[in-house]
Amino acid sequence: MREEVAVTGIGIVSALGVGPAATLAALEREQPAFTELTAFDASRYAVRRGGEAVAPEAAFPGVDLGPPKLDRALRHLIGTLDQALRDAGMEGGGAAIPCAPHRRELLLGSTLVAMLQAAEFVHEEARVGPERARYRRLAEWTAEAALQRVSRRFDLRGLSLVVSNACASGAASVALALDRLRRGRADVVVTGGFDPVCEYTHAGFGSLLLLSTGGCSPFEKGREGMLLGEGYAVLVLERLADARRRGARVHALLRGGAATSDGFHLTQPDPEGRGAARCIAAALADADLAPRDVGYVNLHGTGTVFNDLSEYRALRTVFGDALPDVPMSSTKSYLGHTLGGAGAVEAVLAILALESGQAPPTLNVREVDPEMPGLDLVRSRAAGGGGRSIDARAVLSNSFGFGGANAALVFSKP
Repeated sequence: MREEVAVTGIGIVSALGVGPAATLAALEREQPAFTELTAFDASRYAVRRGGEAVAPEAAFPGVDLGPPKLDRALRHLIGTLDQALRDAGMEGGGAAIPCAPHRRELLLGSTLVAMLQAAEFVHEEARVGPERARYRRLAEWTAEAALQRVSRRFDLRGLSLVVSNACASGAASVALALDRLRRGRADVVVTGGFDPVCEYTHAGFGSLLLLSTGGCSPFEKGREGMLLGEGYAVLVLERLADARRRGARVHALLRGGAATSDGFHLTQPDPEGRGAARCIAAALADADLAPRDVGYVNLHGTGTVFNDLSEYRALRTVFGDALPDVPMSSTKSYLGHTLGGAGAVEAVLAILALESGQAPPTLNVREVDPEMPGLDLVRSRAAGGGGRSIDARAVLSNSFGFGGANAALVFSKP
């Protein structure tokens, strides 16, 4: 019989706030967290808003976030890891983690890793010229350098890697962590995803005409596009039997996960959502659950015309006639698309919905696109809704990215 895997620690930071309690309270307020961007000079862009988190020093007072030379993303990541380990009863890592150092793994999803260091170097090189630019800045840029620093900080001596699989990165890393625990390769896996607000990605999505000047309205008739956000989320995973043996609190069981690739197009999703449908079906099969067992879906829901429609068609393929019976929402309408962090951030939001019995609404939606009949989109109070009480056996979290990268995770109550 396959061993069950428990989520015993959660850390999360986004524009909504710091930690699960603050995040849940922000969801209940039903207010989007978008502000004018300050991480870079956005004045020359048509879209100047996004979902920035508070500075890492403000988010984690009293926590050693490393030397000042570390960029914002790594300092936030260190704080989020510390938060998750404390929540799991493994304060500070190291000897507090109940297994040998080589049986502790670190699997993180990110599209940018430490790209902020490279961005600073590019700006400096343009300002002073290549002869005077400080190339030492690039020493902390590589994924290997970031992993080494974090692994050493928390004494995670087993496998450490970054999954960079577009916007499915965070969820794909969690799915991989699930497999590592089931196969007995590790005893504790610290996993999740992260990405900061970065001018590089803001300019890139803007050039593709995917950013919205009017806000983020996933699945809305006449939707314009997305807004980007900053997000860091970490889950501490261990086998359920080990968690019970040490008396740990269990937030949820990670019942199933899947990651697939359909390679349809570099930036456009398959219009019929065939690869995404296979991924969702594979995650449910891995969880040994049927679509009717799902009580809530946290949608990928970017707010772009083609992505939302593709996801809807994937869901229709998997859920069939049961689609109208499953409440769904896109929390990107609150905090933006956190890119490589999205799969992990939204996995945490799905777990919070499972624990609290409240499905957060999709903001800014008054009329669902008529091309999506049968979609039970949870609405906000402003649209005549106001969240939704759920008694879910299991919840599903979807993540779909450029290049046909797909990932899906299934969580259930312990």
